[in-house]
Order: sequence, then C-alpha cells, then structure tokens
Amino acid sequence: MTDILPFTNEDLDALVHLTPPDWGNIIPAYQQYLLMDICSPFKLISGTEIIGVGAAIDHGMTGWLGHIMIHPAYRSKGYGTLITDFLINFLKKRGVATILLNATELGEPVYAKLGFRPDTQYKFYQKESSSIPELKMNAIVPCTNTYYGQVLELDMLISGEQRSKWIIPHLNSAMVCLSLDHVRGFYLPHLGDGLIYAIDADAGCALMEHRLQDHAHAMVPENNEHAISLLERNHFTAYRTARRMYLGPPHSWKPESVYNRISGALG
Repeated sequence: MTDILPFTNEDLDALVHLTPPDWGNIIPAYQQYLLMDICSPFKLISGTEIIGVGAAIDHGMTGWLGHIMIHPAYRSKGYGTLITDFLINFLKKRGVATILLNATELGEPVYAKLGFRPDTQYKFYQKESSSIPELKMNAIVPCTNTYYGQVLELDMLISGEQRSKWIIPHLNSAMVCLSLDHVRGFYLPHLGDGLIYAIDADAGCALMEHRLQDHAHAMVPENNEHAISLLERNHFTAYRTARRMYLGPPHSWKPESVYNRISGALG
C-alpha cells in the first residue's frame, strides 16, 4: 500500500538513498523547501519506507515541480507518474495555470505521458580548471539597495514569473552590471548554481566570466548562443542536457537572456 504525505525534517536522511549519483547533495534543497511557504515537499511511502519524493513550488500563475526522485528499486513501476500526478493536481487546486519542470533523460517520457510539452533544453558544461581570462569591466559592482528594484524587475522580465521570495534574500550578495546607473544584468552567487540574467550579451558574458573564475561548470539554455560561444572558446565541454517542459498554456520567458540557471527546480 502506498501513500503520499507531507515531507518533514525527520525525512531528510532518506534522501541519500533516493538521489541519483550525478545530482549531488539534495538535502539543502529540501531544507529550503521546508522553510518557504511557497514550497510544498511530499514523500511517497510504501509501508513504512520512503520510496519517492517531490516538491511543488507555487509562483502564482506559474509553478514548478522540483527534485522528483524514486528509489532505484522502485523505478519503472509507475511510482514516478503517481507522485508527479499528485504534485500537478496540488498546484492546479491552488490556481496555478502553467506548471514547469526540468526533465532528465530518465524522467522525460514520464512527464510527456502526463501532457508536458518540450520548451527548450539546458546544456551542462564543465572544465578541468575553473579559471578563464576575465573581461575587465569596472561596471560590475556589488548590488546596493539602490538597485534592488531593478534586479527584481529584470528577473520578472526574463523569467516571466513572480519569484521575489527567492530573489530578495540574495540581493545583499548580488553583483550587477551597470550602464549609466541602469542594471543590465545581475549575478546571484548563492542562489542555487548562481543565477545570471542579462538584457544584452556584453553584460551577460562579463558576469559569466566573473562567475567562472571560481567555478568549473555552467548550465545555459541552448537558445543562448553568446553564452555557449563563450564556454566553448574557453574549452568547456558539454556533458549532458536537461529538457525544460511545461504543462498548460505556453509560458513567455527569455531563455536567450539566461547566462546561468538557478537549478533544476526553478530554471
């Protein structure tokens, strides 16, 4: 007998046995879900064993499914479909119109059967050394409260979503690229993998180069030719992909302005 119940702090240790080997440590993500009122993590139980988990994230008219994982011994038995369908209905009951997710190769057929359609594809790049020649741009500066409003507006313009509850806690550590006191792009180093959004290629690539002084990996949409060109010029190699998918009305956003995504759970 299976059941789906709210995920709690006492369940965090169970994530170790569910997480695919190339996903890294998922526990911080679920700790964050438990702290935020817009996030609702759930567990799938068989008897007394947690065999799957997943989270629903509510941004209002849009929502995300995050970190859906099934124990290896229970895969290909319909449990992924079961918890995904539960999360979809949970968000629909809250009035979410468009539901988004990032699918692995393993998960994509499951989501397609549930009606999700492909949007774009993220490409994952890595390099043995994290350092690349940095473009010297004095316009990249720490973000002060003078620019907080502009960063939030730019995030909404590019993502097409209301994500202020994710962005605001990270504004005091953000970096921005300015032109005549106008924010052309921003970098949030401590939000997921380090979100970078920019309205033009010069700002986006400069912020990428700033980030890549300390990181040997990057995740960008296939639509962003400028970001991909920068990575390939600096000998980064694409090693896997993830398909961004949506259920419901098509969602308007600007993937060509994404120079590093947040995570698989938020795009």
